[in-house]
Amino acid sequence: MGVPNSENYLPNPIGMHVSNITNMLYLASAQYNPADVNSTLIYGFSTESLIRERSITINDMHHVTSITEEPASGSLWVAGFNMKDTPQFPDPGEKPFYHPYLAKVPYNSNTVQAVCISDSNSAPGNDLAMPMSVVWTRTVKCSGADIDKDGDVTFADFAVFALAWLSELGDAKWNSDCNISIPAGNSIDRRDLAILAKHWLETGCL
Repeated sequence: MGVPNSENYLPNPIGMHVSNITNMLYLASAQYNPADVNSTLIYGFSTESLIRERSITINDMHHVTSITEEPASGSLWVAGFNMKDTPQFPDPGEKPFYHPYLAKVPYNSNTVQAVCISDSNSAPGNDLAMPMSVVWTRTVKCSGADIDKDGDVTFADFAVFALAWLSELGDAKWNSDCNISIPAGNSIDRRDLAILAKHWLETGCL
């Protein structure tokens, strides 16, 4: 992708995700990170100009397999793996020599640490070998209008919503719990208010 040695060059792109929150096209490279073989890079390109605007370093992940996004907060979730001890002659009868990793990339963060998701010490019985895809899902009861998570939609939820009204992703007033429209946007606006009104005084949201 792009011209070699140019700022936008990305060899062997993999793990594409298009964000309608940040208007960014995210891609990783299937090659090792030349600056640090114990990390991998994800690049964010503007969906308007395809100019690279963001670079994210994920430590302890060698290769990315998939990227998804949490709509409410703009955080990226990245699945991948590392191969720290690659045998010269892999034996299919032995345990996999690659290890699955997961990383959360908060909005506006440029460096994160990946976490192993097959650690038998922290998660006994977890035998996931290599995650090939990752998809974001969320609770749909009351469509997220129960902002304070007390089981119903009342003035308490509206009070929290009002504090975030017309804020945009990254603002001090931003509250991802109020970003409930589908698809989620990058501001708290009338679309979110319409969801709140639709479920007004609804109960049994938990």
